[in-house]
Order: sequence, then C-alpha cells, then structure tokens
Amino acid sequence: VVIVSTASPYKFNESVLTALGQDIDGKDEFQLLDELSKLNSFGIPAGLAKLKMAKISHENTVEKGEMPKSVLQFAENKKK
Repeated sequence: VVIVSTASPYKFNESVLTALGQDIDGKDEFQLLDELSKLNSFGIPAGLAKLKMAKISHENTVEKGEMPKSVLQFAENKKK
C-alpha cells in the first residue's frame, strides 16, 4: 500500500496520535506536538515550535451564539 499526502501530521496531532493508539488525555497542544515528534523522524515544524514561546495576542473567548454581537462591539471599539 502506498499513501501519499501533503498534510503535515502536526496539523492534526490529536487525530494522528489517537490513530496510533497513543494516550492524549489531559495533554495540551504543545505536549501533543512533543509526543508526535518522538514517534517520527521529522522535527516539529519551525512555525509550530515557535508558538510555544509566542506572546498571547488575544485572550477573549466568545460563545457561538454571542459571536454577531461581539463582532459588532469589536468594530465599534475600533472606530473610536
């Protein structure tokens, strides 16, 4: 069997690790990246590796139903 893919397994680390039978419970995205890197010969892509040390730019969260209202509030605040 030959499987060819253009997607990096690191884009879907949770799904890939689950498919490989690895325990992912309680692990954050960075721990999952580390786990996946231990199972293959490719390192974590530089862009993803840099995220661990990146400054958090946005901390707000919004429930799905509140999204239209929040977008309008954001737009209004940007006008000021």
